[in-house]
Amino acid sequence: MSPDRINFPQKILVLTDNRAGTNNQSIALAEEVGDYDIFKIEHSFLGKLPNKFFSNSWSRISKESATKLQEKLQNDGFPSFIICGGRKLALIARMIKEQSNFSSKIIQIMQPQLPINNFDIVIIPDHDNFKYRNDKRVIFSVGALNKVNKKNLALEKEKFTDSLGKISKKKITLLLGGKSRGVGFGKTQALDLIKFIDKVAKRENAKILILNSRRTEAKINKIFKNNLNCDYEFFDWRQYQNSENNPYLAVLAYSDKLIVSSDSISMISECCSTQKPTYVFNCDKLPSKKHERFLQYMLRNIFVKKLNTNKSFLKEFEPKKLQETKRIASIIKFKYLKNDPID
Repeated sequence: MSPDRINFPQKILVLTDNRAGTNNQSIALAEEVGDYDIFKIEHSFLGKLPNKFFSNSWSRISKESATKLQEKLQNDGFPSFIICGGRKLALIARMIKEQSNFSSKIIQIMQPQLPINNFDIVIIPDHDNFKYRNDKRVIFSVGALNKVNKKNLALEKEKFTDSLGKISKKKITLLLGGKSRGVGFGKTQALDLIKFIDKVAKRENAKILILNSRRTEAKINKIFKNNLNCDYEFFDWRQYQNSENNPYLAVLAYSDKLIVSSDSISMISECCSTQKPTYVFNCDKLPSKKHERFLQYMLRNIFVKKLNTNKSFLKEFEPKKLQETKRIASIIKFKYLKNDPID
């Protein structure tokens, strides 16, 4: 039987905190693996300290979080698996594992900043310089894990049939990132992109769907709204941040082509997971070496194409398939099927 279809009856506890991007990766993986519960951790001021300080102290999380977590563990029992991401939650997961007499296994996403032998599976983006490359606990991912798959896209698409579904034109989506480590795109780059978008919209008789992000500067939003001359709709994330009707996945589902800024590894990963042609702009100045490694890998393996604003068209291509969350979930299930010890 395929690992994608097997039942995974173990109890899964997903730890989340105030980092939305990391939480999304953990929940996306849990959705692919099996049934799960979510527990949100509120960190105390000690959570800002490196993991080596107060490493076995529940005082690193708020008193209320510690009390509720202990009540949950007492009432529900210890989970078979804990899924979490980032260094702060890695420490809490390790404490739960120790309290369970090491019966709970930890699936850690991203570098934990703790000895790797504390964890059972560690999922690391391939673009990170992770020194334990040959450790059997480590699974390397292409980009960031995410919820973008056929099932979720179809569900979100159905929710927006009365709005997005009524657009008869071809739909090209533009995803705007923003400043990251001081690197972003300014007025000149924005106006160049706007000219290109206007040409492409006219050439392909397309409607442009624009999604911004938390890091998109207000001046960039204003430049796009004031200078675009094509048929477009602007979806501002602030209108949907606390709404169940966030159109993000639906826009991806309805789109024919996707244009995304180079500063966001997660947005590029999500676009590529749709398996639709994805074009990356603003590639000259990247926030970090890991962004450079990631983008070069994606370009070299034809997951994406670099956008050339000097042209007046989007070059057609067949993107390579990317479904990393499903692939990694299948590896985890296969280990379970084989009863393969991973400690």
